[in-house]
Amino acid sequence: MTIELLDINDHAPVFERHMYNFNVNEAAELYTPVGAVMATDRDVYPNNRVVYSIIKGGEGKFTVGRFSGEISVLSDLDRESCQLYILNVSASDLGIRPGPLHGYTVVNVTVDDFNDHPPEFDRGSLLLSVAENVQPPATVGHVMVTDADHGESARVTCVLNSTAPFSLDADSGQLVTTGVLDRELVAKYHLDIMCADHGHPRLSSTATLTVHVQDMNDHSPEFQQALYTVQLLERIPIGSVILYALATDLDSGLNAVVTYDLHGTGERFFSINAYTGLVTVARSIRLSDLRRNETTLELTIRATDGGRPPRTNEAVLLLLVRLEGLKGSSYEVKVRENVSPPVLLIDLNTTLETAGLFQLNNVTDDPAIYGVSVEAPANWQIATLQVIDPDDGDYGACEFALQPKGDSEFFYVVSSTGALHSKLSHFGHQRREFEIIINATDNWGKAHF
Repeated sequence: MTIELLDINDHAPVFERHMYNFNVNEAAELYTPVGAVMATDRDVYPNNRVVYSIIKGGEGKFTVGRFSGEISVLSDLDRESCQLYILNVSASDLGIRPGPLHGYTVVNVTVDDFNDHPPEFDRGSLLLSVAENVQPPATVGHVMVTDADHGESARVTCVLNSTAPFSLDADSGQLVTTGVLDRELVAKYHLDIMCADHGHPRLSSTATLTVHVQDMNDHSPEFQQALYTVQLLERIPIGSVILYALATDLDSGLNAVVTYDLHGTGERFFSINAYTGLVTVARSIRLSDLRRNETTLELTIRATDGGRPPRTNEAVLLLLVRLEGLKGSSYEVKVRENVSPPVLLIDLNTTLETAGLFQLNNVTDDPAIYGVSVEAPANWQIATLQVIDPDDGDYGACEFALQPKGDSEFFYVVSSTGALHSKLSHFGHQRREFEIIINATDNWGKAHF
């Protein structure tokens, strides 16, 4: 008698290991094998046939062969997103009586790095401000660079491609000045930086580092001239513009804001706009009001910038005050016939530039007044005397002569033309008024001037 024992499914599949550890490159293509698991069943066919499945973990990135137990890539991997996947894998037999039994294991899949990320700059570190008076070598900033890869692929070195007065530490990204900065020469630097990792293949990135040089108040205001000379006439109208004293400052911001003030001899006659440097007449100027040494006025214009502390500069303004010049070539004065002399008809003054002659027509026996510049040279023609004689012919012709009285020694007159000349040069510096008597005679009479 032969007795055949029939197998019942009383053994579950058993994995060779309780835990499997596999590695896969993040650049692996789809269905790339990662590793294989294996389980055995002590039962006999068909109860010992085993099938595999992933029951938990893996986030859909992997699959396992139903009968082979081979684990392969099912979806793109990214180590920077997930470096380790833990899979719960089951092995189930195909038992019928009393039904399938199961075994379990854990599979750890480590994703290895592939150099797929270039270095990335921290944009906030690419904008720096540096005071222009910083003394080299000085650390003025750090360029921050990161790489999402791992190991050597994440190690970054940087190079500065610039001739500007800066150096960059290749490993730390520390930016150091190598020379003196001057905002007035260069206010902003654009530095090109290239950073590369040490992966295979090497990846690199470039960026521009902008360095703003902050202004320090290291420049004083500068006038266009150190000395300004202006000639002006006495009695120049109040409010008249004398000078636009512009001063510029090479600094920036408040350090370049310039204000003005004025001081010196005769400053009481002038004012200056504190913000524009416009010098104007503040009160009427008469030579008689000036002190003896004030016919030439010297003022100091001071320009002050808005820095802390402020810087100043000065310019000298020389003002040469002259007698008021004539405003026309001829003047007509009307007077009532019954006025009693002496009566001032017109007050005329002249500078040397406008001095010519004063001609008074219809002269009576009353004194005639002539003006001459105090700077007139010797032989200067002061006036040409004219008389009107209603007679005709020789009876109307007149000759002129100085009477030897008063101040006649300082003048002479051409008898035939009536031209009155001075004998002295700059005689006005001696005295302000002279009185002379001139005779004009025809064949029948005589007139006095």
